[in-house]
Amino acid sequence: GWDDLPEIDSGNAPRSARHGSWSGRDYAQERTVSATIAIDGPRDSTAWVLAMRNLRRALGVSEDGSEQTLTIRTLGETLLARAKAQARVMPAGLYGQRWTVVSVRWVCPDPRRYDLQQQSVTVDAGGTDDCINDGDVSTSPRIKVFGPVANPVITNTTLGRILRFVVNVEDGQLLDIDTNAGTVTIDGEDAMDTLSSLSVPVEEWVLGAGTNTISYSVSSEGSSGIELQFRSSYL
Repeated sequence: GWDDLPEIDSGNAPRSARHGSWSGRDYAQERTVSATIAIDGPRDSTAWVLAMRNLRRALGVSEDGSEQTLTIRTLGETLLARAKAQARVMPAGLYGQRWTVVSVRWVCPDPRRYDLQQQSVTVDAGGTDDCINDGDVSTSPRIKVFGPVANPVITNTTLGRILRFVVNVEDGQLLDIDTNAGTVTIDGEDAMDTLSSLSVPVEEWVLGAGTNTISYSVSSEGSSGIELQFRSSYL
């Protein structure tokens, strides 16, 4: 399942006056990844038990539903995803020989896979810069707007998508926009009400595959600029 295209939720709608459908936007469902792990443990029973406990701990159920980082290296490519263990089968028949084959299955709520290297791009007020997503699907950046600044506007001119805020961010404050989570905060406090109606929804402000030109404008101040943090994304 690592390199498979996940199942697709189709946005197509049937056409009432002719054959076929109106083409709509498609979304990938969550990704399921399976692996088989052969464990050849030490002959010392204490070390074997410790190794098995560590494996069960790593592939257990989190108390709060949080995800872990799943990193897989194939020939010449290493990518990561956020995943939760969904199944773990550990046959005990060969435990006496310190040997077992473990079947594991993870579910990745976000089906996208990401580069290990996080990129960081800064844009000055009144300026532009390019964010290059080397992947094949859009990625969701985290945008940090540093105060002092009044009414910041961040535009992906390549996609024609705007985030406009009606707010004064004071010196030392941080307007933090997480487009993946769809949240806007100022120093940890919710600030979604500062988003202008002229903006796209926060989750819709993405970096498409390829080069994205980003512009940043303000009503006043803004000398500290903004920082975009992102990873190239692959489906």
